[in-house]
Amino acid sequence: MDKKLVIFGTRPEFIKLYPLVEEVNLRGIRKDYLFLFTGQHQELMLDLFDLLDFTPDLQLPVKKHENSLSYSFAYLLHSLQEKVDQLKKEFTLTLILAQGDTTTSACASLCAFFNQIPFAHIEAGLRTGNLNSPFPEEYFRKLISLSTTLHFALTPIAKSNLIAESVPEKNIVITGNTGVDALRILGSKLDTSEALKNQNTDSKNTILITCHHRENQNKHYEDLMQSVIQLTREYPHFNFIWLSHKSPFIENTLKEFAVNKLSNLSIKPAMSIVEMIAVYKRSLLILTDSGGIQEEAVSFNIPVLVLRSCTERIESVDLGYSLLCENLQEDLIEKFKILIDRNRQDMHNPYGDGFAAKRIVDYLLQHGLN
Repeated sequence: MDKKLVIFGTRPEFIKLYPLVEEVNLRGIRKDYLFLFTGQHQELMLDLFDLLDFTPDLQLPVKKHENSLSYSFAYLLHSLQEKVDQLKKEFTLTLILAQGDTTTSACASLCAFFNQIPFAHIEAGLRTGNLNSPFPEEYFRKLISLSTTLHFALTPIAKSNLIAESVPEKNIVITGNTGVDALRILGSKLDTSEALKNQNTDSKNTILITCHHRENQNKHYEDLMQSVIQLTREYPHFNFIWLSHKSPFIENTLKEFAVNKLSNLSIKPAMSIVEMIAVYKRSLLILTDSGGIQEEAVSFNIPVLVLRSCTERIESVDLGYSLLCENLQEDLIEKFKILIDRNRQDMHNPYGDGFAAKRIVDYLLQHGLN
């Protein structure tokens, strides 16, 4: 029996793969797919699975590696190979799919290559041109592309990035990003009214802050904190929300930062997708180093101050929706004021129209890969 194996491990990956789940369910071909969860974001996923009424077909044993990329990579690759060996006794794996640029995605692509199984990469072609930014994601993207059979690219720029790396054009399909699909589907499916009430504000005056990339877990983080303190004092009528992260560095640093007890700054743990959508609806501006949030912000007409020197989502910068910010002190304050004072505009989303998953499944069906 033929099966396609979809491998994911983090919450952002699954949110962006959820439209694929919906699409194969809608077409009655869910039986042709196996969804394997690697457990990379174990604690964050259980509530999400419950909320979306989804159960993975397969799951790897969860093992902690204290933030070590080498140990995590070795464990995931070994565990995936064991699982593929088991599956091959019962099924013919015709395709392995993965999304994004995580350790899970990189291991999935290598496992597919080692077993000579075609590999499809969803969200292909993102590049900053700097192998260390974001770290290790940029390296993983290039690694994944080397053995990818079918590249589902977000945008024409993503396609041109792949062609510049000698990927044959016939192997690239521009689909848009399934993350835009997810916001369309979940925005209509999930009730955010209670989450909105819990924000204690009826106005669009929230400044959302997230910062978790490894290259910012150093003095950059201290600079960011000092800049945020200054901004909370200069803009007391704004409600600043800073999202924490499971990284020990971030958790410990923000715990110490919380002693400042700034009245208009709240430090909150990672939010559910329902809470995030509610916060987006109240947000005036976002400060982040997250690539996914840069995309999601466009769907809610929110400008972004990107806490990085380069971005793989350059489309937003080119359109004036985002500003890059390498210096997280004076440069951040200056660019914050530019974006706050800029006239609001209806943003055209360069990352898709909300139907990327449909294009992916259409292509697989039309080319006998489904």
